[in-house]
Amino acid sequence: MKYKNKSAFTLVEMSIVLIIISIIIASILGGSIYIRQAEIQSFSSEILDIKKGSDEYANMYGTYAGDSDDASELFGCSGCDGDGDGEINGAELQLFWQHLSLSEFIEGTYDGSSTVGQGTPISQTDNSAIFKIKELNNRIVLVLTGITPEKTALSPKEIQQIDSKYDNGNPFSGNIIVEAGSSFSDSDCITGDEYNVSNDKKQCNLLYVLIGEKFTGYHWETNMWGSCNGTSNWVVGAFGACTKNCPNDGAIREGCCTNLADPTCSGACGSGYQTRDVSCNRNDGTQTRNVFCADEDGSLVADSLCSADEPDDTRICTNPCDIAIKPETKEECTIGDGTCDWYMGGWTCDAEPVWNSGTWGVCSGVCGSGNMTETRSVTCPEATGTKTRTVYCPYPNCDGVEPVAADTCTSTEFSIPCPPPQPDTTRACSLDCEWSVGAWSACLPAPPWDIGLWSGVCSQNRPSCTAGIENRAVNCTDTAGTMTRAVNCISPPCVSAAPDSTEGCVATCATPAPGSSRICNNNLALLTIENSISTVTLHTQIGDNWIGCLNTN
Repeated sequence: MKYKNKSAFTLVEMSIVLIIISIIIASILGGSIYIRQAEIQSFSSEILDIKKGSDEYANMYGTYAGDSDDASELFGCSGCDGDGDGEINGAELQLFWQHLSLSEFIEGTYDGSSTVGQGTPISQTDNSAIFKIKELNNRIVLVLTGITPEKTALSPKEIQQIDSKYDNGNPFSGNIIVEAGSSFSDSDCITGDEYNVSNDKKQCNLLYVLIGEKFTGYHWETNMWGSCNGTSNWVVGAFGACTKNCPNDGAIREGCCTNLADPTCSGACGSGYQTRDVSCNRNDGTQTRNVFCADEDGSLVADSLCSADEPDDTRICTNPCDIAIKPETKEECTIGDGTCDWYMGGWTCDAEPVWNSGTWGVCSGVCGSGNMTETRSVTCPEATGTKTRTVYCPYPNCDGVEPVAADTCTSTEFSIPCPPPQPDTTRACSLDCEWSVGAWSACLPAPPWDIGLWSGVCSQNRPSCTAGIENRAVNCTDTAGTMTRAVNCISPPCVSAAPDSTEGCVATCATPAPGSSRICNNNLALLTIENSISTVTLHTQIGDNWIGCLNTN
């Protein structure tokens, strides 16, 4: 066979071809990056729309989509009611999509089944991706995953991009977290406490919290404290004196000390009990527990992933004493020779003294002052009554004669007071008091009369039947004087000012006034007219002549 010669590509030609191919590949790859970014943004929008629809449903109907127990009435659907218990679980996880679609809070129509596309939504961004919800650590989360287990919807790098934009960028905490797809492992999605951004394969699911608290991420967990290694022992004191085992509370207990079932009694006359102190002496020890860092699911992770302060793994403790081996604090004993005495309770007396109040005394104090008092005696005289006590034999038989159970008593013997309140021994009183005022006396001293000399001479030429008259001046000059009167306090002492007992006045001469005329005869014998009325026969002289005799009063 002959081979034909074929010309080969030159190096220049090869270079040109490679450049052209590179340009074509770059164009294709560049466009695909922009397309993927648009798809990631579209996934984000779908997630936020579902979250918004879930919240608006709860606000409008007062319950979660899927849990509404009146959905059949609200939307006219059959077999679409939840149980209304405030939780979404079981079949309600599928009813969630039916309720949201019937209420038109999301697009699409869903029948409450588990069939993909019919009961649960397929992503409008990528028809190989689906949305579903599930319970996770007391939360309802939205899961964006793939229809088949061989591929999910997003790579860990793409989920990290969404988490950083809409949450905190942490794969374990917040509203957005990551989990490995069913055919993949956690290491495909996370490295340490971060997203495995070196993996660009669709192997991880995005989880978004629809209902419930944000994820807390890594946290400390502890188990129960271990046993305490401290030691404890019982400290036992000495027994005290033997005390009668029969009751001393006054209660009658028939056949008490023959009844072994009664814990206060013994089975023999005169027996008793003695006690001692038993206490627990405790020595401190320590106890430990395991402390570890866990993720949201409770799985152990490296301690370095927990940022909070690590709880203590050791603490001081004390062990209680073993109650099973506690020494007895009480044991039976015999009192003396076992004599059986009567039980005698304390005496009580029913005497009832009453207050004895005397009569009120004289009201004393300053009359009219408002502070006067009167007193009386108040005593609590002794009263008599009957005293009683409980007497019984706590044994089958007691020695001697039964003691007296009743007798007379006095209130003094038992210090029984009169019942309160005690009557008053002093009280306020009042006494009217006033001044006694007598009549004013005469104004003294009285001035003396000013009396002149007699004038005139009896005429000798008058008829013998007549007598003469002599005159004199009699005058009175008033002077200042004083009147007095008696002033006495009827109920001394009186606190008000006493009325005046003296007063100034104008004194006049004493009455009757001395006579200013008198009758005389020729031989100068005088008859003075003063206080009495005398009938005198006189002659009246006219000129030098006397005219008869006149009777003058």
